[in-house]
Parts: sequence; C-alpha cells; structure tokens
Amino acid sequence: MCNLWWMLRTVHTSILKRIKRFTRYGIGLVIGLAMPNVAQAQMGTLEVGASVGLGSQKQTNWVVPFSMRASIELDPHYSIGIIGGYFHQRVAITGLQSLQDFYVTALRFDYRYYQFDNFKLYGALELGYLLIRRLDESTNPVFPLSRRMSSSALAWAAVGGVGYTFQKNFEAFVELGYGWSNSRVGIAYRFAKPEANN
Repeated sequence: MCNLWWMLRTVHTSILKRIKRFTRYGIGLVIGLAMPNVAQAQMGTLEVGASVGLGSQKQTNWVVPFSMRASIELDPHYSIGIIGGYFHQRVAITGLQSLQDFYVTALRFDYRYYQFDNFKLYGALELGYLLIRRLDESTNPVFPLSRRMSSSALAWAAVGGVGYTFQKNFEAFVELGYGWSNSRVGIAYRFAKPEANN
C-alpha cells in the first residue's frame, strides 16, 4: 500500500512539473509572437484585459477577485494568450488562523464562434498551475505556533463569454465557466492597427 501511494505521489509530482514547464514555454511563445508586433507598431492582433470575480467564495467553485490576461489573435476565430489571477483568504478555526495566498498562471486558448455588430460570443480553455502559500498562526497564547507551507496544483478552466465593443478598441465582457475561476466581468483593450496610407 505504501509503495502504491509513493508511486501515485511520484506521478502527480511529475505531471505538475510537466504542466509548469508547458506553461512557461507557452508564455514564452506568446511573448515571442507579440514582440514583432510591438516592434513594428502593428499590434492589431494584441489584446489585454482585466477582470474581477462575481459571486461568493466556495471551496469547489472559486471566485477569484482579480485577474489579468493578454492574447494574440492567430486568425479571425482563434487566439492564444496568458492569464494570471490572485486570491487571498483568511481561514479561522478554533485556536488557529490560516492566511492563504493563491497565484494562478495559465495559458488561454480562445475560439470566437459568433459575432454580430458589436457583440461576440466565444469560448476559452485555460490550463496552467496554481501556487499556494500558506501561513498558519496560533491564536492561543498558551500554545504558540507559526508555520509556513507552500504547494502547487493543476489549474484549469472551461469558459464561455459574451463581449460587447462599446467604444473603439474597448470591450466589456462577462465570462462564466467552471474551474479555477467560475465568473468574471471586465474590460479589454484591443490595440489598433495603423491605418494604411492611401
């Protein structure tokens, strides 16, 4: 039984390492694709956005208060990008207080499947990893305790969203889904391509 547990733990650790490596390489790819656009001032395919979470916090259905993303359009339907989020929570139980910080970094793949006037409907998949930093402190002066721990886990989300362009290059969006963050509302900015000279 101990050998089986050790094998499962080893496989889990190996998978997390591969996901971290995949995420780092993916972020490097996105940055590499963006740099020529920036250098040539042709950022018509580059979009950045920020969002906040909606709803109440639950252990199985996260609401991350703040997240940011950047994406590059590969064609009129597909784009690839990165997204990061942060969440802090305080958990108090009898005699103990736990302060937890959650950091998420993930690759994001978008597919726009319908667009009408200023509205668009899209879906997205996000895959990356979650870093958890935790500080446990005793609230009982008779038994003082201060302990720091950190761990990591797989972070993923499947998202559906609605975007509305309310002003040139600015878009408001609402996203609902399941995974590391289940609901978001935010604003995105799309860099304009320079107009061609006649």
